[in-house]
Amino acid sequence: LKIKNSKALLKKMNRDINDSISKISCLPKIEIESFSSEVLKAELIPMLEETKNRVSNIEYITNNMLAIRKELLEPVNETM
Repeated sequence: LKIKNSKALLKKMNRDINDSISKISCLPKIEIESFSSEVLKAELIPMLEETKNRVSNIEYITNNMLAIRKELLEPVNETM
């Protein structure tokens, strides 16, 4: 997987996570014997937020790698 492709994939993952959080947040309150939508929300939303933070961190690292790569390769390409 190339860095540029992974950058696009990370952006898509962030969008998908945000969409999931929005959809879960909009679930109506449902309480039955073995299920509660409020418990589901309380468990899933923090996990998705943490996942989103991790994806953002990976995206930040990827951007830094691309910047470093550009700084290293441009001088080499200019001297050739």
